[in-house]
Amino acid sequence: MELVDFEWRFGVTASTSEVQQVGRTFVHLKLVLEDPTVGDRDVRTIELSVEKFYQLLSQLEQAQGQLEDILL
Repeated sequence: MELVDFEWRFGVTASTSEVQQVGRTFVHLKLVLEDPTVGDRDVRTIELSVEKFYQLLSQLEQAQGQLEDILL
């Protein structure tokens, strides 16, 4: 599978039946994946807390650095 498109949105919970959730921040990710052998596309959505999003971003940056070291 290859990542062919990526969208993200930042959100804040404004209204909910759970008072503790009001004001909660989150990042909504939409990933479009494609199987290059057959051309099928699959859309996946993920909702993360801002903290988890930054952890994911840090891991992706580390992976990018490792790939650059290997390829250079």
